[in-house]
Amino acid sequence: MLIGTATRFIAGRNVAQTVYWRTSADGGRLIKTNKTINFGPASSAPENSAETAHRIAKHEIPAKWTLLN
Repeated sequence: MLIGTATRFIAGRNVAQTVYWRTSADGGRLIKTNKTINFGPASSAPENSAETAHRIAKHEIPAKWTLLN
């Protein structure tokens, strides 16, 4: 079950990051997953970070998933 999310755009590194907090299937453990997107060089970075964060949160931009313990 999803508990909460947070999305941020790191302008200096041209990265957008979303973190999700979920409970395990048995409900006894909190699991944190992280989605990070790298936009490449500064010249190709999006200009509107709020719009980018919104698109990431809605999964309109493909992402790489990493499971954190």
